[in-house]
Amino acid sequence: MSRADDDLTLWYQWNQAGKPTEQLAPLIRRFDGMVNKQLNVYKSKGGISGNIPEPALKAEIQNNLVDAFDTYNPNMGAQLATHAQNHLKKTHRYYVAHQNVARITEPYVNRIGEFNRTQSSLQEGLGRPPTVIELADKLKWPMSHVETMQKSIRRDLSPHSFQADPVSIRTSRFEEVKSLIPYELTPQENAVFELLMMSPDKPISKLEIASKLNISPSRVSKINKKIAEKMKGYLYG
Repeated sequence: MSRADDDLTLWYQWNQAGKPTEQLAPLIRRFDGMVNKQLNVYKSKGGISGNIPEPALKAEIQNNLVDAFDTYNPNMGAQLATHAQNHLKKTHRYYVAHQNVARITEPYVNRIGEFNRTQSSLQEGLGRPPTVIELADKLKWPMSHVETMQKSIRRDLSPHSFQADPVSIRTSRFEEVKSLIPYELTPQENAVFELLMMSPDKPISKLEIASKLNISPSRVSKINKKIAEKMKGYLYG
């Protein structure tokens, strides 16, 4: 029996059992080599750093692998390994989103707190988000500096960042949104959100959430996207 046949046998066993999270381990181990190879690609790019710790990047690769298992259709003609390899390319979006954090130059990083406090204060007083001119006037900054800060913060608070590692967002605005957003979520979305926010120092994986809530990893992904869109409305509204 070929490697591809063995892959397919394991996949059929998991699929026919109803895709239970607790039976994913043999399939994931089967593709350890592919996961490690993808991880080494980013190691060679210098992507393993304070911004993207190796365990977090590996977890994201494995999440994409599980998505590949969940969406695989043997009737489409592609081998499971080929389908998995294509899905692992999605890791690049996570990599780029988290590398963006490092692109804010040091002078701007040191002034994020001042910017966020001023923006929140103005928004509270005006009853709406302040304009660039209003922010520049209050901060005594050039308008170009305000625009650069806004673009940098918005890039770092992208939905991709939330889906992959929501607790990596560290702004006062996010803390405010975190307290408001539960009122906008469905019960299931709230359950996922509470697990995501439970331990800031040790982000929970998609597989762990799926296991705790007895739902599929692909369902967790969809819920993450819905939460991210709702949060985006608060953050950028």
